[in-house]
Amino acid sequence: MLYYSQRITNQLREESRETVTFYAETYAKFASENDVEDFSFFFEQFIQRMTFPVIISTVENDPSDWKNLAVDSWDKSEQALIKVRRLMTAMDELNDPIDLNYFDPSSNTNIVIARFHYGDSKLITQLRWLPYVEIAVAGLFILLGFAGFQFIRRSERQLIWAGMAKEAAHQLGTPLSSLMGWVEMLENADTDRVAKLLPEMSADLQRLNKVAQRFSHIGAGGGLKPADVNEVISKVVSYLEKRLPQRNKTVNISMNLGKLPEISVNVDLFEWALENIIKNSADAMSRKDGKIEVTTEFLPENKIVKISIKDNGSGIQPRYQKEIFKPGYSTKSTGWGLGLSLSKRIIEQYHGGELFLVESSKEAGTTMQISLKSE
Repeated sequence: MLYYSQRITNQLREESRETVTFYAETYAKFASENDVEDFSFFFEQFIQRMTFPVIISTVENDPSDWKNLAVDSWDKSEQALIKVRRLMTAMDELNDPIDLNYFDPSSNTNIVIARFHYGDSKLITQLRWLPYVEIAVAGLFILLGFAGFQFIRRSERQLIWAGMAKEAAHQLGTPLSSLMGWVEMLENADTDRVAKLLPEMSADLQRLNKVAQRFSHIGAGGGLKPADVNEVISKVVSYLEKRLPQRNKTVNISMNLGKLPEISVNVDLFEWALENIIKNSADAMSRKDGKIEVTTEFLPENKIVKISIKDNGSGIQPRYQKEIFKPGYSTKSTGWGLGLSLSKRIIEQYHGGELFLVESSKEAGTTMQISLKSE
């Protein structure tokens, strides 16, 4: 844009110079054939037709007349002349002055009697400044965009911190609620029932310890060790089967686990990611006979372990499918929208894998997939 505007400006300047040169040549021809009085009248007519700044000076560059300046043409005071000289110098830096002369037959020479100084028209001046105005406006938009981006980032960080606090309370709430239920049952339980309840209480206590370990791993990285992914999945499903909130519906979790090689994972964080995905499917289930199927498969040609979590829910609306992994996205009125976002970060940043939406529709339900590289 700057180049294009400069090109147009130079073309307009060239046209202005051609116009001034034409006036000067016309004057030279007219002055050679007429007396001074006739020339003065003729020249005044030329000046009146010009729309750009013009200054007539003597050969010694003393201003004698001007038009289209910020100084009145009738004001010939010393202060006005100083301003005109300053403007004339600025004009000469942009455009070379043109000599006004006529042919003297007696000496057979051209005699210079005055100089014609001219500046840029308002249109040329506006075109000169247009690119800089556009750059300034673009810079302002960039600045506003950067400020908006920084605001979004700050808001997102605040949302994440608040969401992490909510997630911590949620993670602790499940085993604590279970323990309170176990204690209430123990108050009126016989010996045989106590023996059955103790393993469940022990599992919830282990769960509390696991929650503390999970949060200690956030931001620390590492901790990857070879593990049997199928075994990790089985533990997660076994724990969730008895603790998923049913809410007037039944959610059954099934597993179809293929033969897998051991892969390096952070078990605590990997379990967390799986739980978030499965619980997200269960919470979004609208039908009474909900089904969630966890499938594993090993692709030897690519050395990829695939873990699919498929449900028979009502699916995710197409316009929201690109938003589900962003912090803050949630279809629940009480949710903070960190479950899938946190799971994606655990899978991709901590384990170098992928977590993505395979398909989602009202008819087919939703399928999420985890891909991990085996060594």
